[in-house]
Amino acid sequence: MSLAVIGRSVAVRSGAAIIKGASLAALALFILGYAIWRATSGAPPEGVVITGLGALGFFANALAALLLVRHREGDANVRSVWLCTRNDLIQSLVVAATGVAVWLTASRWPDLIAGAILAVVFLQSGWSIIRQSREELKAAA
Repeated sequence: MSLAVIGRSVAVRSGAAIIKGASLAALALFILGYAIWRATSGAPPEGVVITGLGALGFFANALAALLLVRHREGDANVRSVWLCTRNDLIQSLVVAATGVAVWLTASRWPDLIAGAILAVVFLQSGWSIIRQSREELKAAA
């Protein structure tokens, strides 16, 4: 969606960014809800699997972040791409570390804490994108 709206009007770019910001906020609420559900009913996840997936994701997201870092201060649409990539990089690191913690402790709590932390990061990013998009729309009007 971000690529499709590059070069379009401020209204179109900001609208796309608002959709992406809202989707990040929805993801944050889903992660938080899932963490609460796991806290009340789940068994510990498999630490080795979590660490492997986190490490794999980290390397893929690190490459994308290197390509996008120069666009981190662009308009809301371009900045949202950067924030999503940054969030994916953070998520990968947190997931890899969580897998090690789950493996060492044989507890589900590191996974639940990581879920809550990621929910906060995603919610903050979603709000930031929506706020910047609204400011850009107001300035263009």
